[in-house]
Amino acid sequence: MMLPPEPDRWTIDLANAQRMEAIAAFGFTERQARFLLNVLLHSGVFVERQYCSFAGIVHGQKSTDFLKTLVERRFATPIATGKLHRGRMFHVHYKPLWAAIGEPDNRFRKPTAQGRMIERVMLLDAVLDDREFTWLGPSMDKRRHFTRHLGIVWNFGTTHTCCLVMAHRGRCDTSPTSCRSGCSRTQTPTSSSTS
Repeated sequence: MMLPPEPDRWTIDLANAQRMEAIAAFGFTERQARFLLNVLLHSGVFVERQYCSFAGIVHGQKSTDFLKTLVERRFATPIATGKLHRGRMFHVHYKPLWAAIGEPDNRFRKPTAQGRMIERVMLLDAVLDDREFTWLGPSMDKRRHFTRHLGIVWNFGTTHTCCLVMAHRGRCDTSPTSCRSGCSRTQTPTSSSTS
C-alpha cells in the first residue's frame, strides 16, 4: 500500500526562518543573521550604514565588531569606494555561508564591477526600507511562491515574471503568448526582487 505524498508546506517565511537559523549557526546573533540573510538574498554587498539602520543602532562598537568579525573570519571583503576613510562596501563571498542558505553558486557571491556593487547596495536600501512586503530573492523562491499561490505548474523556461505577476492579479492568461499586459519578453528576467 502506497501512502499519498506529503503535502508541500513550503512558504517564503518558513524558508527564510530556516536560512536564518543556518546563518546563526556560524556564530551570529539573531539580528545579525536577519541582516545577513537580506544581504545574501538581495545584493551580496552592503555598507555599514545599512546595518546600523537595520539594527536600530548608531555607528559604534557593535557595528564595528560585526564588520570586524566578517572581515577577520574572511566571510566578507571590504571594498574602498573612494578616498581613505570615505566609507567601504563589504562583499559577502564566503561559500559555506552561501551554501547554508542553499545558494552556493549565487551570482552575488562572485566579484563584480564596482558600479554593479553600488547598484546592489541601492537595491538593498529598497529592500531594507520596505519591510511591509516580503521580497522574493532567488529565482527558486519566485517559482515556488507563484506556483503555490496560483496553483498552476508553470513552464519557467518560457514564462516571464510579468506574466506571473499579471496572472496573480487576474489580468493575464497562463500562456505567455497571450499576455494581455503587452510585454514581449520570452525569458524570465534576472531581476533579484519581485514583491
